[in-house]
Amino acid sequence: MSEWPSAGSGDMFRLVAALPDQLRASAALAGLDTVAAAPGVRRLVLCGMGGSAIAGDLVQPLLAAGQVSLTVWRDYGLPAWTGPDDLVICASYSGHTEETLAAYAEAGRRGCRRLAIASGGELVTRAGVDGVPAVTLPGGLPPRASL
Repeated sequence: MSEWPSAGSGDMFRLVAALPDQLRASAALAGLDTVAAAPGVRRLVLCGMGGSAIAGDLVQPLLAAGQVSLTVWRDYGLPAWTGPDDLVICASYSGHTEETLAAYAEAGRRGCRRLAIASGGELVTRAGVDGVPAVTLPGGLPPRASL
């Protein structure tokens, strides 16, 4: 992967232009195979805020005709219908987003399967303690430019 441009606000256009590099790099991230290897999942719930939730918005239409639906959740907790047959994907670029950490904890209480996606932080730490698969993203980008 090429070196990321600096994170200054004047470089936002360059960061957005690097999206193809991000997509190529994401295909090789360890842990993504967890989603494909989750038999019996009836729904996906992607919990995240801001840029972390945007990825779910982009993927959601691609799944519309499939057998598994995707709901993007931008709040504390989880939708009332979420349960053990659902895969809850908790995404926080920093790993410290309060709403995402609350959703991660609630998913554990409800017995949901979980996947964490972050560049580090508390989310990756909790996933490690709980034995939950985690996809660790490369750090150093502003979250809104880290699709």
